[in-house]
Amino acid sequence: MVEFALVVPFLILVTLGVVDLGRVIFLNTMFSAAVQEGARIGAVTPNFTRIQSAVEEELVGVPVGDVIISIERTDVYTEVGIEYVFVPVTPLLSKIVGAEGLTLERAARMQLLGVFP
Repeated sequence: MVEFALVVPFLILVTLGVVDLGRVIFLNTMFSAAVQEGARIGAVTPNFTRIQSAVEEELVGVPVGDVIISIERTDVYTEVGIEYVFVPVTPLLSKIVGAEGLTLERAARMQLLGVFP
């Protein structure tokens, strides 16, 4: 029983660390898909509201108010970016990352449909 009591805190810490790592990978993948969808819509239409709503529809489990979405459109391309501050659950990882959290950023750029530079 004593060995179990000594090992349990370490196992809980490792488990929470793996959960945090999984959350970061999930968010990173979801943000990549969201900006790609926004850039794809932006390549077809100049409507910024439609581009932003396309990005927001791809965000699952993240409050839209916590995400910063940037849209840039030129004569040649549309670029969509996302910025989000990830705060880990694991206390030890929180000390490593800092109280501010870890900033996740993703961006995608697509050439406008029918425009050839």
